[in-house]
Amino acid sequence: MKRNRDQASEGAPSEERMSGALDALPDEVLLPVLRELSLRELSNASRVCRRLRNLSKSACRFRGELVGQIGNGGAGSADGQFNRPRGLTVGPTGEIYVVDADNKRVQVFSPTYAYVRQWELVTTKGTWFNDIAIGSHREAYVIDGNKYTVHQYSPTGEFQGIVADQDDPWGVCTHQGRLYVTSYTHVKIYSPTEPDRQVGKWGHGPGKFRAVMGVAVDGAGRIFCTEFKSATVQVFNHDGSFSHQFGGQGSADGQLSKPYGIAVSPDGRLVGVADMDAGVQLFTPEGRFERRVGLPPPAQGVAASDAVEQFLGVMDVAFTADGRLVCCDQTANRNVTFA
Repeated sequence: MKRNRDQASEGAPSEERMSGALDALPDEVLLPVLRELSLRELSNASRVCRRLRNLSKSACRFRGELVGQIGNGGAGSADGQFNRPRGLTVGPTGEIYVVDADNKRVQVFSPTYAYVRQWELVTTKGTWFNDIAIGSHREAYVIDGNKYTVHQYSPTGEFQGIVADQDDPWGVCTHQGRLYVTSYTHVKIYSPTEPDRQVGKWGHGPGKFRAVMGVAVDGAGRIFCTEFKSATVQVFNHDGSFSHQFGGQGSADGQLSKPYGIAVSPDGRLVGVADMDAGVQLFTPEGRFERRVGLPPPAQGVAASDAVEQFLGVMDVAFTADGRLVCCDQTANRNVTFA
């Protein structure tokens, strides 16, 4: 039995309600979902409203509450302990990978923070391991800052060789089969199907670097980089052209001091920045300050609290698939998660 037109439209939102739903959402929430909708979906007002409503709920989900600690906590070399953790990432299956630098190993934890396994890092000099990224086939890429190289490991931790050799590598991430590596004055992009290219160049001002550290890429291919000397986040379009920057030297909300790691949330709505002096801050991709996460490092001469969420020297951040933010603190020798 067919429903008549009046019956079929009973559950559909009116044009006025549809317009109100759109106007109530900020651009950084609205645009990502509209980009994902097909023309057929865009013609279906009910579906658009439903998707927007779900996205709006997800945009308000992050509250900055401490939800877990990875491993056993504290300094040491036992399973689940750390000695100067310097980088972390989340793999495609939800496992959390931590570069345990002074123990010369990578430790892997379950999505619920339980210790799973580890592997030894290959090096011929020092322990200056910085960052880690996981590819689509669960292969791992680890920065060896002493040898100016990027090492590849199999999903089970077997050393596969050197995949990049460049000056002063620090941060690394993967996106759609490409490998992004920071190199102080630029970001080098390695691709199996395209010529290698770089983004940015040495110098002062927007689009230029004197000490680029962390790198992250969002779903649209935009490249987010932390620039240590200017204490900014610089953003480039997928084609490498400069887009905008935010941050700047200072201690107020939205300002940075010594930014290192950076990550973009899975829905593309939040950018997390790890700062050795300022702790962890969240921004929109356009650069609007959203909130601080955890407790920032205490001022000089002030004793730190015993709270797990107290940062002492946070180096890196990563988002899980469900939007939790994992933070790596090399000074406190712990990794904690917020949601």
